[in-house]
Amino acid sequence: MNGQKTVDLLREIRHDFGNHLQVIMGYLDLGNPQQARKYIIKLIEEMAAERLIFESTDADTALYLYQQLLLSRELGVILRYDEIKIKSPDLLQLKNEPWHSLQQVLAAWKAENSDAEPMVYLEIYEKDDGIDLLYSCEGMEPGSLIVEVRK
Repeated sequence: MNGQKTVDLLREIRHDFGNHLQVIMGYLDLGNPQQARKYIIKLIEEMAAERLIFESTDADTALYLYQQLLLSRELGVILRYDEIKIKSPDLLQLKNEPWHSLQQVLAAWKAENSDAEPMVYLEIYEKDDGIDLLYSCEGMEPGSLIVEVRK
């Protein structure tokens, strides 16, 4: 990831952090500390789920997958990586994955469901001929979909 992309990513993270602080302050200003507490707990859970990205991959892969996680929010999706077994993000970057296939998976699921903000779980496995992306989401039909990203 080049310097400009890193700066853009940091800028987005700072923006999101500021938004979170505003939500918390809003709850406190309204005299609702319990809602502020619930919101903080939700943020802590999100951060714990994101830890997998940074603990199971190299720096370039972690930055790329975190960027993809942030992009998924633009689709109104909470993306959670369940397993990451890849050596390099190169093929994913080349094919703009998982962003590209996530849009297709959501289109298939939304035809059947209308959840406002689905939580989508993703497992990523590298194979000799490419990478498999296994998407799953509770309450969606079908319950899981596999996308093969080939060289």
